[in-house]
Amino acid sequence: MERKAQHRVTTQLAPRFDGLDDDAVVGPLGNALIVADTCRHVLLRKVIALSAWKRDDYSDGLADTLPGYKNELEAIDTALTMDDLATLGRSALEEAQQVVAATQETMERPLEGASALLRKVTASVGQLAKHGGEVHLGVPRL
Repeated sequence: MERKAQHRVTTQLAPRFDGLDDDAVVGPLGNALIVADTCRHVLLRKVIALSAWKRDDYSDGLADTLPGYKNELEAIDTALTMDDLATLGRSALEEAQQVVAATQETMERPLEGASALLRKVTASVGQLAKHGGEVHLGVPRL
């Protein structure tokens, strides 16, 4: 649930900076954006740092978050192109952009190996009928 909340904070707050020039509003809005993204980043780095067998409980949920980072970065990029963007708002959006990009990179690294294995298994299963029902994953037979 938390990852969805942080995703919503980013995608829904980023466009709200347009036209705001009151630092009393822009400051807390930017702080909320940065705190949500940074807390998520710290939490996910701790999960990724777990040993593979401990991290296994989180794998499905972690993989589900990957498309969301692209959406968040698109929302931030769009907000950064706004004409009426205060300096404080631009700074907050740029910092959030860096944090989300770092989180995306952190998440993609450990899941790359799992994705490669999944692609290999999927391709092998797809070839199953063509090779008499045997699946070869490069594991030697005993």
